[in-house]
Amino acid sequence: MNTIIKRMTAAVSSAVIAVCSVGINYSFGADTEGKTYKVHFELGDDVTIVPDDDGNVPVIKDVTDTYNAVVFMPKAELEREGYYFKGWTADNVYGYLSGRVYHIPDHDVTITPVWQKKDDNVYHTVKFSVVIDGEVREDYEKMVPAEKVRAGALVEIPMNVFPRSGYAQSGWTDGTHVFTGQQYIVVGDEDITLEPNWCKKYLLTYTVGDADRVNGAVKQEYEVMETGAVNLQSNNRFSRNGFSIGGWHCETDGKDYKCDQKFVMPASDVVMTPIWEPINYTVVFFANTGSDSDDIRIKGKTDTTIKLPECSCKKEGYTFGGWKKDDKIYQAGEDYLIEGALPGVGISFNAVWNAEGSETTTTTTSATATTTSSVTTTSTATSPILSTTSTTAVMAYEISVVDKASGKLINDVYLSAKDTIIENGSSRVSEFPVDTKSANPKKIDFKGIKNFEGITNISDFSIVQNIYNGFAYKLSEDDITSEVKDGTAYYTVKVAKKVYPDDVRPYSHVVRVYDKATKELVNDAVVMGAWNIVYEDGKVTGPISQIDTSAANPAIISYEKYKDAKVCSFSINGVKEGSSYTFSKDDYTTEDDGVQHKIYHNVYLTKSEITYGDANSDGNVDMSDVVLIMQALANPNKFDINGTDDNHITEKGRTNADVWNTGDGLTTEDALHIQKYLLGLCDITGKVEMTSSPE
Repeated sequence: MNTIIKRMTAAVSSAVIAVCSVGINYSFGADTEGKTYKVHFELGDDVTIVPDDDGNVPVIKDVTDTYNAVVFMPKAELEREGYYFKGWTADNVYGYLSGRVYHIPDHDVTITPVWQKKDDNVYHTVKFSVVIDGEVREDYEKMVPAEKVRAGALVEIPMNVFPRSGYAQSGWTDGTHVFTGQQYIVVGDEDITLEPNWCKKYLLTYTVGDADRVNGAVKQEYEVMETGAVNLQSNNRFSRNGFSIGGWHCETDGKDYKCDQKFVMPASDVVMTPIWEPINYTVVFFANTGSDSDDIRIKGKTDTTIKLPECSCKKEGYTFGGWKKDDKIYQAGEDYLIEGALPGVGISFNAVWNAEGSETTTTTTSATATTTSSVTTTSTATSPILSTTSTTAVMAYEISVVDKASGKLINDVYLSAKDTIIENGSSRVSEFPVDTKSANPKKIDFKGIKNFEGITNISDFSIVQNIYNGFAYKLSEDDITSEVKDGTAYYTVKVAKKVYPDDVRPYSHVVRVYDKATKELVNDAVVMGAWNIVYEDGKVTGPISQIDTSAANPAIISYEKYKDAKVCSFSINGVKEGSSYTFSKDDYTTEDDGVQHKIYHNVYLTKSEITYGDANSDGNVDMSDVVLIMQALANPNKFDINGTDDNHITEKGRTNADVWNTGDGLTTEDALHIQKYLLGLCDITGKVEMTSSPE
C-alpha cells in the first residue's frame, strides 16, 4: 500500500483538481432577455410516485422561467415495474440526480426519468482516456479508473484536471458533448470513452495604456483558456492620481465592459485597458482662523482649471498673504490646474497669514527658502532640513521605517512623503510613496541624472491608514531624524503602535472585535469596513478597506480630515474572504459618545466549525483538496494565502487542511493523510499528533 500511495502522491502533485459548478452557462444574449421557456416533466403512464414519510404524494409541476434560471430536479421517488429509478435527463446524455440543479436552456424542454432494467446483466465500460501529445498517460488514467455499469446508470464525471503545456483542461468530452466535473453522463447500450477536453490557453493582459500619474503596477497578465468565463478585474486593479477606473476597454474586440463583469475568453490573446474617469474633487481652502465656517470649498475635476478664491475673512494682527499648497503660495484670482491626488487623498490649500507690517509673501519655491513673513499653517509630520558641513551635494537618500519600541524595520506600513530637489537651476517638490512591504529601507539615487543638482529636503511624512496596517500606527515629527554621509541623506522614521484608550482622539472610530462565544478580543480575524463620505457635491467611498486584528484590537481610526463633510459614516460589513469567523449584522453594535465624536464599534464574530481536510473550503473532502495543498507548498506566491490565483488557499482552508501533527501548519504529510482518508485507510479528526510521517 505504501508504494501505491507514493505513486499517487507523485501523480497528484503534477495534476490540478478543479471544482466546477454543475451546468452553469455564463453566456447571455440579447435574444433571450425577457423570454420564458417551459420545463415539462413527462413521467410516463406506468409510473407511480412513491408517497413521502408522512404519506403525502409529492406533486411534480412544470416550470416556466427565463433562460439560465435555476430549477431543482424533483426529489420524489418513482416506481416502475421491472425497473430501477436512477435520475432525470432531458436528452439521454446528461443526467441529474434528484434535488440537483438544472439551468433552463433557450428553448422549451421535456425532462424524463432515467430507468435501469432490473434483469439487465450486460455491463458497459465508461473509460477515461488520457493521451497527451500522442502518449498514453497510464499514471493519470490510474487516478480516474474506468467504471463498469449497466445501461441506465448515471456515472459522475471526475473533477481531475491534468496538465498539458499550452492548454487547460475544461472537463471531459466524448467527442460531441462536454462534461464538467461532478456532472453525470447517462450510460446507454454501448461502451463510452471520454477524453480531456483541451482548450488552448491565451494571455489576458491588463495594462494602464498611455496613462500618466500611475502609482505602482502598470501591467498584469493571466493565462486563461479559450471559452473560459472569468470575472474582469475590479476598479482597484491600477492606481492613478486623479482618476478612477469606470470599466475596461477591450483592445481586441473594441467593446467596453464593466468592472467585475463576466468575460468569455476568445481563441486569442486579449488586452484590457482602463476606462479612466476623472475624479470630481471638492478642493478645500482652509482659512486657519479658528472657525470652520471661514473655510472655502470649490468643485473641480481632474485636468480642469479652477480660479483661487478671495479670502474675505479676517485674522487679527495679520494680513492675508495667499493660499499655500505644498511649497508654493498662490494668490487669489490665479488659475490652478487640478492634476489629481493619490487615491483616497483630497486636495487642499492653507491660508498664509503675514504679521502686519511684514513683507508680503508671494511664492515659496522650496523648504529651504527664507522670507520675512510669519506663516501660520498646519501639516503632517515634517523632518529636519538637511544639513552637512560637507560641500558635496546630496544626490541620494535612504529612508528606514522602524518600530519605535524595538528599533526593528517593519513591513506593514505605507507612508507618503515629499522631496524637494534642485534640477535645471530651479526647485520643485514632488510627492512619493514609502512602501515598507516592497522595500525597507527605501533607496533612491539621482547620481548620473543629467541636470540634477541635489536634494534639499524630505518632508511631510504621513501614514496612509487605509493601506496595510497603517491604521494601527502613529507618527510624530519628533521621531524623524536625518543625517548626511558622502552625498546620501539617511532618514530614520520611527512609528509607534497606537495605544488604547490613550490615542482615542476626537473624531475617531474605535473598532473592537470579539469572539462571540468567549467575549474575548480576537487577534486572528480581518474585518471589512466601508466609508460613506458626502460633501455638497455627492458621495465618496473610502478609504479603509480592512482591519487586521493581529495588528491592533481595538483599532483606532481617525476621521478628523473628514469632519467638515456633510455626512461621514463608517461601518463594519463583514470579514475577509476565507476567514475562520463569520459575521452577522445582528452581532454588531455602535456607540457614540455624543460629545467628542468618538464612535465605538463592537463586533462579535462566530468561530466557524473546522471541516478537517477541506482545503478549498467547498464543503467536500476530495482529491482537489490534496492538490491545492501541494500547489500552495510548491508555488506559494500563486496558491498560498494572498496568492495571485483566483483559487488560492484561504486562511480557513489552511486551518482545515492541517490534519497531520495539527498545529504545525501546512505540510506534505497533510496531503498524504487526506489521500489515505479518501482510500478508506484512516479517519480525519484534526487531532493526530505524531512526529513520524504517516505510513
